[in-house]
Amino acid sequence: MGKFTFGLLLLSIIGIQSCGKDKNTKKFEIKIDKYFEIPPGLNTLDAYYFPIKDIYTNYDAIIKSLNLPAGTKVSLVPEAAWIRDPFTGADLDFIDKATVFLYTNDKPDDRPESFYQDLIPLSVGSEIQLFPTTYEAQPFLSHSTINAEVRLQLRRNSVTSINVNLQMTFRGTY
Repeated sequence: MGKFTFGLLLLSIIGIQSCGKDKNTKKFEIKIDKYFEIPPGLNTLDAYYFPIKDIYTNYDAIIKSLNLPAGTKVSLVPEAAWIRDPFTGADLDFIDKATVFLYTNDKPDDRPESFYQDLIPLSVGSEIQLFPTTYEAQPFLSHSTINAEVRLQLRRNSVTSINVNLQMTFRGTY
């Protein structure tokens, strides 16, 4: 009887813990999809910055569609990002490191790192997956528009102009 009672107690504890709210559960997401051009002839000695201005976040419309009660605390964190060449399928293995920063027009010097990839593999193909950082992005994404800056370091010269797509996803919870 003692082992049976202990087992029942253990199962009850596990069941109660699994019923709690998981704060990391995705409730909604904000997706950002923008293009920028990497020109030919860039060298390996410098880091290059590509500003992407006036990106619409659709934050207000997304929050309104959720019918959240007034005062609900919303959290947004970086989840996933890619740099892709969807048109020509060019090999992006000439890029050695990539970092994406977000900023708003009212605080242009506040630029947290949102996504990064150090030591990009030589066999990357036409898509580079970036790793998310851990910071609260809601103060940035709650603006109607934001700006992004992509920083690239190259391992060899770029030969042709490449129009690449930056896709970012932010996980929202409340």
